[in-house]
Amino acid sequence: KKLMDLRMKEGVSMSLHLNEFNSIIKQLANQSFNIDDEFKATFLLCTLPESWDTFRTALSSSNTVLAYTDVEG
Repeated sequence: KKLMDLRMKEGVSMSLHLNEFNSIIKQLANQSFNIDDEFKATFLLCTLPESWDTFRTALSSSNTVLAYTDVEG
């Protein structure tokens, strides 16, 4: 539920958002619920606010498989 409700608020630093996102992913992994890299990357993009639309569009429109490290930077 935490992951599904997670949204980055405008003005919050990306590093704080990534910490929260990664914390939830680790909690899920500790419960034997592993999320593959492409899903994690796509889901992270979905949590970004409207001001990140250009970034989101650029990454999601590439012809390669999206990797979490591409999004995380």
